[in-house]
Amino acid sequence: TLFAEKTISIKYIEPEVAIATALDCSVLRFAAGGADSWRGVLSASKVGASSARSTLVSEMNSWIQTSVSWGGTLSFWIKGTGGTVDLQIDGETVATYGLTDTWSQKTMVLSKCAHTVRWVHHSDKAAPVSAWLDGVEWNQDAPQLQSVSITSAADSRLKTGEATTLY
Repeated sequence: TLFAEKTISIKYIEPEVAIATALDCSVLRFAAGGADSWRGVLSASKVGASSARSTLVSEMNSWIQTSVSWGGTLSFWIKGTGGTVDLQIDGETVATYGLTDTWSQKTMVLSKCAHTVRWVHHSDKAAPVSAWLDGVEWNQDAPQLQSVSITSAADSRLKTGEATTLY
């Protein structure tokens, strides 16, 4: 024959999306790390056109985190092909989610102070497992004004017992 057989292999490389964009959350900043860091991807989503994905092999973990400056309500969507995701608030695990292939919405109310929020994907299998996080929504509570009583007036413009507004 005049023609030789030739095998061509084509590898699809999924385009990456910024994590905050993938999570549909422009009010928070995110960082990621671990064995195979979370990435913004177009392959699966619950809200919008993208989500963040972690894919792990063989007893590894990866994390994605953000910080909030005051209390409020955090909600998000999560799903996966295996393993678990721990939700950590200030380094303490407050919930562990077993992953299924169906999106599930979770909500957490955070107390009125600054917090670090971290999602940690764990794998205990030799086969690859993935987790997806999407639709992160942060509704911060309004800080409450405290009543202040002046017991000593160091400034002559303010008299003891007078009320004023502090900014």
